[in-house]
Amino acid sequence: MKHNAINQIESSLSELIELLEPKLSYSKNALDYVKFGEYGIAIEFLADWCVDAEPQILLSAQELMMFKEIGKQMDIHGPWVELLPILIPSDVQSIPKEYAIQARNYIEKQQVKNPERKTWLNKIRSVINEIDNTI
Repeated sequence: MKHNAINQIESSLSELIELLEPKLSYSKNALDYVKFGEYGIAIEFLADWCVDAEPQILLSAQELMMFKEIGKQMDIHGPWVELLPILIPSDVQSIPKEYAIQARNYIEKQQVKNPERKTWLNKIRSVINEIDNTI
């Protein structure tokens, strides 16, 4: 990766971590991965922590789009799609319809090995359908 691209990813991840910190106090733990250049691990952990947060958190469209943009820079498309079920319901309408196509393509490639995964993928499908049905 080129130096400018690395700087952009590090900057974007730091901004996302800062944005998430009020909702997810331990989001700063991902900085350890960023520091060592493990950007993919950092974004994957951030996404997992958001999904598994207790109490449950909801993400704004802005936060979700940050995950999408950072993932795009690294050619990692899963984290933002996995976060669709925790999108603030009123923010669904602000997600572009072409993103629903990308999300559907992602989940169609997923293998279902357990009932919890199947349930989660169904939740993602439900949000994708909502995006498709917005005007």
